[in-house]
Amino acid sequence: MILLALALLVITPSAYFIGVKNRTDNARIAALTAQVEELRAPSCDRVDFKTAVIRQDRGAAAPFKVRVAAGSSDFYVKLVDPLTGRVSTAMTIKAGDVLEAKVPLGTHELRYATGQLWCGETGLFGPATATFRAERNMEAHVTGDEIIGASVVLEATPAGNLTTTAIPRSQF
Repeated sequence: MILLALALLVITPSAYFIGVKNRTDNARIAALTAQVEELRAPSCDRVDFKTAVIRQDRGAAAPFKVRVAAGSSDFYVKLVDPLTGRVSTAMTIKAGDVLEAKVPLGTHELRYATGQLWCGETGLFGPATATFRAERNMEAHVTGDEIIGASVVLEATPAGNLTTTAIPRSQF
């Protein structure tokens, strides 16, 4: 009786390989899987990234200013309602730029993604994206006849007063 072994290679996002016998095979499989993932990665186009407000709720009235340090990465910033998780404002800011926008009155959680090569709102900055949230919420409110907003400088510095925490991309 003759036994035949059939190995089937299916290239999918989570490629399955049958009959792996040694570390050399594992390395080849890892390399092939990486090539497949690279081919499936979203198309990134640096030309499309500019400092701009992407999304802004109607009735936005409070001033919000974001400055990104020169020589740092680019940023995608979101203001999120901490109770509902709804995004009220979203903006992109290139390294070295300042963006002034209007945001709705109320409490906002600041979340941001950072990276070098913009892949759009879904892809963010590709696999190298780092995502964070501020430990403190931002308040936009009216005091007397004055509308009070916020100003943020996104720069890694030990003298800063806004602590941020890395969050999983799924929570961004």
